[in-house]
Amino acid sequence: MELRLFARIWFLLPLLLSLPLPTQSPPRDAPSFPFSEVHAGLEGTGFTVFHGETVSPFRVQILGTVDQGAAMTRMIVCRLDGDDLTKTGVLAAMSGSPVYVEGKFLGAVAYAWPFSKEPLCGVTPAEDLLKVKTMAQEATAREGAGPMQSLSSFLAALEGAQGGDAAESLAAEGSPHRLLDQLQDRGFTWSVAARGGFSTSGDGKTPPAPAQPPGPGGMIAVQLVSGDVQYAAYGTVSWVKGDEFLAFGHPFLNLGNVEMPVVAARVVTLVPSLQAGFKLSTPLGPVGVVTQDRKTGIFGRFGGRADTLPVEVTLQGPGGDGRRYHFELMRHPLLTPALLTGALNSLWNSAEGQAGVRTILVSGLTLELSDGRSLRLKDQAFAGPTYSLDAFNYLSALLGLLSGNPYGEVHLKGIRMTLEKMADNRSATVETAWLDRDVVAAGEPLGLSVRLQPFQKPSRVIRLSIPTGGLPAGPITLWVGGSFAVEQKMAGALAEVPHSATDLLKRLADLPSDQYLRVALAAREPGLLLQDKRVGGLPPSMAALLSAQPTANASPPEAVSLLWEDAVPADSVPDGMVELTFTVKETRDDAR
Repeated sequence: MELRLFARIWFLLPLLLSLPLPTQSPPRDAPSFPFSEVHAGLEGTGFTVFHGETVSPFRVQILGTVDQGAAMTRMIVCRLDGDDLTKTGVLAAMSGSPVYVEGKFLGAVAYAWPFSKEPLCGVTPAEDLLKVKTMAQEATAREGAGPMQSLSSFLAALEGAQGGDAAESLAAEGSPHRLLDQLQDRGFTWSVAARGGFSTSGDGKTPPAPAQPPGPGGMIAVQLVSGDVQYAAYGTVSWVKGDEFLAFGHPFLNLGNVEMPVVAARVVTLVPSLQAGFKLSTPLGPVGVVTQDRKTGIFGRFGGRADTLPVEVTLQGPGGDGRRYHFELMRHPLLTPALLTGALNSLWNSAEGQAGVRTILVSGLTLELSDGRSLRLKDQAFAGPTYSLDAFNYLSALLGLLSGNPYGEVHLKGIRMTLEKMADNRSATVETAWLDRDVVAAGEPLGLSVRLQPFQKPSRVIRLSIPTGGLPAGPITLWVGGSFAVEQKMAGALAEVPHSATDLLKRLADLPSDQYLRVALAAREPGLLLQDKRVGGLPPSMAALLSAQPTANASPPEAVSLLWEDAVPADSVPDGMVELTFTVKETRDDAR
C-alpha cells in the first residue's frame, strides 16, 4: 500500500513541477542561507523580469556546489525551470536574479554556459555577495588611476594619427579600440537618441526624470555613457535594504571603488539563441549610483546621481546645418578616454550623409575646468581613410594626457566641440624639401622649397624665406613638415617638459593647427640637462660644478636652442617631416 502510494506521488511530481508558479513577490529582509548547508536536492524560487518591468518567479533546483577555495570561486550549480526559460535557456541580463530556499536568500544567478542544452546556471552564494556591502562600508576613496602620460607620448600619438600605421595603433594594448572591444564582449551596447539631436539654437537637454527604484528581481542598467548617446549593460537587482542594493552576482568591470550611474530598465522581449539568449532591454530614468564593483557583484545606493563628465558636440554639415548632441561620460582615468572615442564614433556613424565625407575638422574644442577657467584649443583637421577614428583618438589621447599627467589633477567640468564634415580629402604628404644654399652669412636671404603631394591632385611647391639675421655661426638644423611631427621633434630635442598642470594646459593651448606647414630652426651647443631643461653656454667651471649635482644629467652633452619657428597655411593637412642642415659662416666678430 505504501509502495503504491509512493509510486502515485512520483508519477504526479513532473506534472506538479510543470504547473504555473503562484504569483508572489521576493522578500526584502530574508536571512542568508548558509553555503555550508547547501546540498543537492534543495528546491527554491528565483525572481527576474521576463517582460516589461514585472518581476516574475521561476523554479530552481540545486544540483550541487563548487568550492575552489577562499581565493577562487564558490558557486551553487542550479537547474532553472519556467515557461520562458524552457524556451530560451538562461538569459544574459538575468545576472543578479535572487534565489530563495526555505524563505532564505540563497544567492544570485551569475553564470551560465554557452550552448548548454538545459537552463543550467551558477549562483553566487548570498554570503559572498553580501561581502561587497561590507567593502562599501570600509571604502574611503575612489580607486584606480590611469597610466601616466607625457606630452611627448601625446604628440607621438598625434603624429601617428596623421599617417602612421592606423591598424597597429588601434590594436595596441590599452588603446581605446581594444578597451571598447573588451567592453562589448561583456554585453555593452551603444544606442543613439532616435530624435537625432536638436537645433543648435536650443538651450540644452533636460535630464530624464528619476525612475522608481526596483526591488529584488527588478531590471537595472549601469550606464557608462548617458544622454543622446548611451552605453549600458543590463542586469538584475539581487538584494535591497533601505536605499542600498546589490546586483549582478559577478563583477561588472571589477574596478573596485567607483562612481557609476544606474538607471531602471524595461525588457522589450526575450531573444533565444543557440549560444546564449538575452533580454532585449531599454533604459529608463536614473535611480542611483554604483559605488562598488567587486568580484562577487556590485553595490550601490538608490537616489542621488553620479559625478559624470558632460560633453556637448555639434555635427556641422557642409551646408552649415548643425545639430547639437549632449551626453555624459562616467569619470574614470582609464575608461573615460575610451568612452569618448566610442560615443563620438557611434554618434558619427548614426548621422546621415557620412558616406561622402573624407575629412573631419575638430573646431571650437573647449575644455571647461572646475576652477572656472576654460581652455580653447586650436582647430585640427583629420583626413584620409581613417579620418574619423584619427580625430576621435586625438580627443581620447587628450583626455588621457589630462587624467594621467604627473604634475597635478586637472578636473574637467565639461567639454564642447564642433565636428565639421568635409567632402574632400585634405591629406597631403611632405615629399621633399631643399634649401637654395648650404652655407649662408648671417643676415643673407635663404630660400626654402617644400614639395607637397595632395591626395589625387598635382603636387605643388611652397617657397619660404628663412630669416638668418642673428643666427649663431655654425651648423643649423631645420625641420619642416606636418605640425604634430615638427612639434614632437622640437619637444624631444629641447628635452623640456611641463613643470605643472598649468604649464601643461598652456602648452596644449599653444599647439598650432595641423592645417599648417611648420618650420623650425635649432642650433646645438654643449650643455646640461638641468631639472628637465637644457642649459648651454656655461663656463667650464660652472658646467663641472652642476654636472656633479644629482639634478643634472650631462647625457647627451649637447643642448638644443630653438632659434626660430613659423607656421604657414597649407590648405591641406601635411603629413611627414624633412630635416635639413645648413651652416652660418663665422664672421670676424665671431672669430674674436
